[in-house]
Amino acid sequence: MNFLKTPFVILSLFLMIVPLVCCASPDITVFNAKTGQRSSPSCYSFRQSLVEINTESRQYSTLVRENHMFGGATFTYITYSERSRKLKEYEFPLLFEGYGGARDYAVRDGKMAYLKQKHFAPDTPVEVIRAQSTRTPPLYVYDMATKSEKVIVPNVMLTGEPSNVFMRWISDTKILIFDQGRPYDANGKFVTSNPNGKLFIIDTVSGEQKTIENISNRDFPYAELSPDFTMLAFMEETDHATTFDKVIKIMKVDSGKIIKTIGKGFSTRGGGPWKNLYWCWSPDSKELAYAEGNRLKVHNIASGKERIIKTLPDDYVFNFRLVFGKDIIGYTMERRGDKLKNTMKTTLYFIHAYTGRPIRDITAQFNGSIRLLDNDCTFVCETGY
Repeated sequence: MNFLKTPFVILSLFLMIVPLVCCASPDITVFNAKTGQRSSPSCYSFRQSLVEINTESRQYSTLVRENHMFGGATFTYITYSERSRKLKEYEFPLLFEGYGGARDYAVRDGKMAYLKQKHFAPDTPVEVIRAQSTRTPPLYVYDMATKSEKVIVPNVMLTGEPSNVFMRWISDTKILIFDQGRPYDANGKFVTSNPNGKLFIIDTVSGEQKTIENISNRDFPYAELSPDFTMLAFMEETDHATTFDKVIKIMKVDSGKIIKTIGKGFSTRGGGPWKNLYWCWSPDSKELAYAEGNRLKVHNIASGKERIIKTLPDDYVFNFRLVFGKDIIGYTMERRGDKLKNTMKTTLYFIHAYTGRPIRDITAQFNGSIRLLDNDCTFVCETGY
């Protein structure tokens, strides 16, 4: 059995076993919330991240990092049909690190926009990364079909850390960048608890950019752009002596004007009671569903009217997974104070968006994005571990 100890045999066995382990469960799942029908693409050797949704064609695209034994690493961009059949695939150079779950890049129809940053070793302390990262990174667009790269803006004047931005294409030629705006000093330490964010709208053809400044937002750039690309919903957090009070602000993208302030959440300093806010847009951008503690509400943008469609028992709260279909809303919940159970599965409870009537429960290994695929009741999500 000594032959098993040779480096070549050990490496060969490793390369055979790793893909099998990585493919133990689907990393992308498509499901219909009304019928329960599911599909998944063929399991991949490396984990795919969901990066683009096209609700008109009912197609979705993923990004995966391929580590090659010879020749380094590359990205692979794959587009699938609603039934998870592979339609096209592009392989291109590894443009940046840390793509899984990040929001500092955006993909649309085979074009990737991203902020080019300095590369750091994986074990670099976060304070060193903040201190040495450029706060004026260039914006690039890479065309996967032509394998060409273009500098759109040589210096995007960020206030906060380059990696903590929210980026989306809002048309075939325009990029939206939401900068959290939390500044830090030369040693990488944050210097204020009241961020002043910025919103950039950049034309990728002309390079023209529009900037809206002094946006007061929460420390982390959790923001949701409306499906029609006209409004941005984000959280504002006010620091008090005993609590952090939270509200949801809705801003018009073209003017930077705040048109709505809704919700009332808080967290208590040093632990104790809390009431978080989570939200998502309806497919037509006319309503915003949001969870406020143990109540699930829907706010009509035009009329300002609200309806409560679900109230959980006092010892339960909604947590961060909230999705909105044509006439359905899905949510997850947890008991207050419960420690996370290592069941590796989560249940999405779907109810009617107007009556709160239960429709169906979907249980899966949700571990990332859950996005509406067809403007109705079909969702695509990141699953597996």
